[in-house]
Amino acid sequence: MSIKDYLPEDVSTFKGSREDTIDMINEATILAFKDKIRRRRHEMKMKQEDLAETVGVKQPAISRIENPENKSLAVNTLRQVAMSLDCVLVVDLVPRSTIIKKLEESDWH
Repeated sequence: MSIKDYLPEDVSTFKGSREDTIDMINEATILAFKDKIRRRRHEMKMKQEDLAETVGVKQPAISRIENPENKSLAVNTLRQVAMSLDCVLVVDLVPRSTIIKKLEESDWH
């Protein structure tokens, strides 16, 4: 799933207040990211316990990372998770206008 899957279909929603739009996009980004972790773990045929062991945390920590209700993500832990999943953690800042334009063009991943 991509960020767009977690956003309202009507792009005009993003032309509201700046804060609401940023909150909505940030929320969708976190949900999509958590889903990517879970899907990648499944692709590698790992259980949460397996990933926890390679990261050096207990299984409940992995469960919290993948849980959409938990909004707290520690960058250092995410970096360790990425390494354990043979991935690279990329953190970026993207202007809101760029995101809206990509959404309007249906080119957002």
